[in-house]
Amino acid sequence: MGLYVQSQDCTKLVALGKIHDGPSTIHCVAYANDVVRVSVEKVIDGEAEVPLATSEIKYVRDAINTFIAWPLPLVKLVSNEHSGITPDKVSNAAELNNDVPKHDPLRELIKTLVDIYDKPVEFVWDLTEFGIPNVNSSLFLTYIDVSEITSGDKCLNIAILQLWTMYMNEWIMAWVIDQCMDSLSLNLYTMQRTDVGNVKNISKNGLRNRNDNCT
Repeated sequence: MGLYVQSQDCTKLVALGKIHDGPSTIHCVAYANDVVRVSVEKVIDGEAEVPLATSEIKYVRDAINTFIAWPLPLVKLVSNEHSGITPDKVSNAAELNNDVPKHDPLRELIKTLVDIYDKPVEFVWDLTEFGIPNVNSSLFLTYIDVSEITSGDKCLNIAILQLWTMYMNEWIMAWVIDQCMDSLSLNLYTMQRTDVGNVKNISKNGLRNRNDNCT
C-alpha cells in the first residue's frame, strides 16, 4: 500500500507499507475509525513529516520497524499493486466509517489536518476583551497545533490555549447575555402584571368615589 501525505494541493507518496488489524489505540493514543494502523516497509521520502506525529515519530524515517497511525484517505493502492492481494482492512475500515457517531469531535479534528497542512486557519484575536486596548492581532492555527491535540501526548501550544481562551470568553458572554434576557423578560412580565393590577384598583376606587358623590 502507498502511504501518502498532503502536499499543497495534491498528495505525495512518501512510503510503502502494510495495513494491520488491531485496536484503535496506537502508541497510547485513541484514534477514530478513519485512521488505520500501518507499518512502513520502504521509505521513499524519509524527510517527509508523517500525518499524525507523536513524541517519538515525526518523520517517515522514524517509522521503520514500528506501527504508526495513518489517515485512511492517505493510504492508497500504488500502480504495481493489485486489489486482490491488499488487506481487507481498507474495505472494513470504510464500512466502519458508516457506524461512526454523527458527533465525533476527534474524528472531525483529524479530518482537518489535511486541509490546514499548507493553509493555516486565521482567527481574529480581539485583545480588547482582555483589557488590552488598541491592539490588532491575528491568531493562526497550524497543522502542528492541531496535531498536538490529536496526538494526546504533548503540551499544548500557546496558540491552542489562546484559541480556548477566545472560545470560553465567547461562551461566557453568550451565557451572561442569555441570563440577562431571561431576567429582563421576567421583570417585564412582572411589571405588566403589576400595572394591570394598579389600573384595576384605580378604576374601582374611581367608581366608588363617583357613587359616593352621587349619593
